[in-house]
Amino acid sequence: MAASSSSTPPRWVYDVFLSFSGKDTRKNFVDHLYDALVRHNIRTFKDDEDLKRGSSIKPELLKAIEGSRFAIVILSQNYASSSWCLDELVKIIESKNLGGLTVLPVFYHVDPSDVRKQTGSFAEALEYHDRDRVSGWRQALTEAANTAGWDVENVANGHESKVIQELVVEVFRKLNHPVSNGQESLVGIESRVNEVKSLLELGTDDVRFFGIWGMGGIVHWWCHFLSDVREMSEKCGLEYLQKEIISQILRLENVKVDSISHGINRIRSVVCHKKVLVILDDVDSMDQVNALAGNRDWFGKGSRIIITTRDKRILDVNKNLAKIYEVHLLSEAKSVELFNLNAFRKVHHPKEFEKLSALVVKYAGGLPLALTVLGKFLYDRDAKMWKNAVDRLKDIPEDDIIGKLRVSFDHGLKRVEQDIFLDIACFFKGEKEDYAKRVLGSFDFYPGIGIRVLVQKSLIVISNGKLQMHDLIQEMGWHIVRKGHLKQPWKYSRLWDPQDVCDVLAQNTMRIEVLYKCLGSNLYKKHYYSKSFFGFNITIIMNFCSCAGTEAVEGLQLVLPKTTKVDFSSDALRKMDRLRLLKFHNVYLSQGFEYFPNQLRWLYLRSYPSKSLPPSFEAANLVGLEMPFSRLEQIWAKRKRVNKLEFIDLSHSEKLIRTPDFRDIPNLQMLVLEQCTSLVQVHQSIAFHEKLVLLNLGGCTNLRSLPGNIQLVSLEKLVLSDCKRLDKFPDIQGDMDRLSELYLDGTAIKELPLSIERLKNLKLIDLSTCKFLGSLPSSICSLHSLRILHLSGCSKLSKLPENLGNLGCLEELHADGTAVIQLPPSFELLKNLKILYFRGCKPQSSISPFLHRGYRIDCTGTLICMCSASTVPEVDDGSFVLPGTEQKREWLVTFGTEINDSNCEPLSRALNDAKFGPGGKTKLKFHLLQYKRDNGCLIELIGVKIPDDAGRWIDQVSNPPTKAIVRKLATTSPQNRTPVTRWR
Repeated sequence: MAASSSSTPPRWVYDVFLSFSGKDTRKNFVDHLYDALVRHNIRTFKDDEDLKRGSSIKPELLKAIEGSRFAIVILSQNYASSSWCLDELVKIIESKNLGGLTVLPVFYHVDPSDVRKQTGSFAEALEYHDRDRVSGWRQALTEAANTAGWDVENVANGHESKVIQELVVEVFRKLNHPVSNGQESLVGIESRVNEVKSLLELGTDDVRFFGIWGMGGIVHWWCHFLSDVREMSEKCGLEYLQKEIISQILRLENVKVDSISHGINRIRSVVCHKKVLVILDDVDSMDQVNALAGNRDWFGKGSRIIITTRDKRILDVNKNLAKIYEVHLLSEAKSVELFNLNAFRKVHHPKEFEKLSALVVKYAGGLPLALTVLGKFLYDRDAKMWKNAVDRLKDIPEDDIIGKLRVSFDHGLKRVEQDIFLDIACFFKGEKEDYAKRVLGSFDFYPGIGIRVLVQKSLIVISNGKLQMHDLIQEMGWHIVRKGHLKQPWKYSRLWDPQDVCDVLAQNTMRIEVLYKCLGSNLYKKHYYSKSFFGFNITIIMNFCSCAGTEAVEGLQLVLPKTTKVDFSSDALRKMDRLRLLKFHNVYLSQGFEYFPNQLRWLYLRSYPSKSLPPSFEAANLVGLEMPFSRLEQIWAKRKRVNKLEFIDLSHSEKLIRTPDFRDIPNLQMLVLEQCTSLVQVHQSIAFHEKLVLLNLGGCTNLRSLPGNIQLVSLEKLVLSDCKRLDKFPDIQGDMDRLSELYLDGTAIKELPLSIERLKNLKLIDLSTCKFLGSLPSSICSLHSLRILHLSGCSKLSKLPENLGNLGCLEELHADGTAVIQLPPSFELLKNLKILYFRGCKPQSSISPFLHRGYRIDCTGTLICMCSASTVPEVDDGSFVLPGTEQKREWLVTFGTEINDSNCEPLSRALNDAKFGPGGKTKLKFHLLQYKRDNGCLIELIGVKIPDDAGRWIDQVSNPPTKAIVRKLATTSPQNRTPVTRWR
């Protein structure tokens, strides 16, 4: 064997594993740390479950530790109280000692010596554990404490944000360091990075353009850029890429660009005063450069624009370029190192493989991609397989990169894995992993296993939840599909190139028309196979049809960057009997198809023009039906049983008036009818469907009713948002334990049924802008799993249930714009409440005591109290009275967002600069004291008398880990008030 899998480091699944005590840090330090890591594209494992800590650690956590490069261990006060945490630590130290894991300890408000010696709180915690296990835990704690780490108390004066910043920088630096922990993909990068750094001359203030040129498989190998300009411009158009640049620089979503010229103007306005680094990856046209980074005067001083390409002519004609950097192939020594790290998981190869290794390296020709793929293919293979691979490589021409890469496809993959690879190369590169798995699963390909194999062999990567593939590897897939049938696309198993698709469908159309004219309409129709015809005629027809030659096509995709009219015959698909995937996107058809192959598994047709699918389409094998923005009035004109159909998406089909009988679709799991604005009702059979997981009827503005009773035992998410004419929610028959999200916002619902209590695991209810909702049933307070309740905009809702305090898990209550004038006494029982919104309400003084008392905040989180100015009793002159005082001040102190190092000073300055009183002439001094231990805040109001009983909330603020914030009411009169805003 070439190498033993048990003795080699694991392939990294995660960059970072977080080990922490949820009780201490889950909702504060760890939450912020995780967010910072993810924002820097660092793959991070964080166990988000509210685990019942048992006696043994879960196997998936052990695998996550083994598959991580770094473990950040947050050692907090209660860390040693959890046997689960201690078991994690033992596994982490074990992996560290095996050489596959780097440990980064964080001493979170604990003394490192207490951890090292197990004194203080760590000594107390260990006393309560099983003595037989304590010895190993003590050893792990000592070793962790002896590792260089971060003591939060002594880093940046105790500011947690600084600690998080340092941690992220350290991890990011090590992840991108060329010699860190077996990063075989980065062999030879250090010298190149240094060369590019010197090329950029970062110390100068002028704007500079640079080009990086190299053959495929080199530039992509060592430059990790965000955008594949060539491919994305072909698929989505240059406007899409312009939006991407603007959204990344401004960190905004849903940026609008109407045209290329509009996009150019927007980019210039966004970056003209900014110092930016713009990287245009894999450019193959000057039009792309001109649309995305046209000239130096677009950018602010010190900006750098880097263009990578395989075509040096693109760089030669660009007058903005200062220099061009050519990326060369790897040297022989670096080639050997890279290959060995992939084939043997170490720098040096075993002696018995010395000659074979040298031959493989020679045939790879210094191309990093080939060295990586071949190394992964030969890893853990015996000598016989190595010799076969070398023999294959000998016969491949020196410049045939695709041929060299194909060795791993032909001999390293099973048939089903090959099919998955080819489908990804032709149809699913850049698609979300979950969606691709759903479609591939409809072909019985078992994609969970197959995709994992392809990742292990470096044939694909998963980045930001999407399937990605190197251009050369994708070209290899295309080459395999086309081989032997050059310029005969009708013989390909997969069609993806728009020109090939149009040619094949046009030829099919022409042949069908010729057949029709030659043999007559009666003979052309489907019954030409009838026994009433002579065998001679049947033979002629069959032979004539076979000349179309499209029987080989299994998948056909026509995706255009902009909506384009394309004319095909309604019978263009007639001879594609093996077709399992059909996708048309941005294709405007003048007429629908009269024939779909019955082998179809997944059908995606955007903007389909017909009123229904053809009656000849039996759909016996159909699993997915996606026809958004169609003109369908109904799916089928007549009732049809489709046992395999699991997914239906007819969103934005504004002509849809009828849904099928769902008894004929017994395995349906997802039904999306969003924005079907002509739909008045849904077939009654939906009420008791046993397999439905998602039902989305959002935006069906004419939907008037649902079945009177429902029992959807598998349903997890129900969306009825903006069904403006829906005035009644069905009674729930039996338990619906799986439903976790219910969206009724924007409906005309007047009340909820008492049976709402049957939704035992509901975590979110959105009733916002239900303007006719007058009350909530008391049974809603039986939803003990409910975490978020949205009531904002329910203008007729004047009262909350008396037993509201029974919602023990409630974390967020949004009641903006309601008519609520009183909080029920049980409100104080909501121990987990973190966010409370009453903005825009007009509650009377009954809410003021809530603020005056300094509402008891549970130590697990923060209460954000967003109140309008009218929450506080008014005085005639338009100023306000702090509850419990007699002084008039236009300000309000409430509990809220955490004050930390990043917002403390700006907040303090803003408060001190604020002017109060009539005309805004009076200044009050506020003094904020930052606490190291709890990161909380003590607020001192200089020159303002604080009543004795108000000290209760000040004491609370200063006790860990409660947080508080000051909010200003910027008003000068009752008629001119601005609502409170959150200060960050």
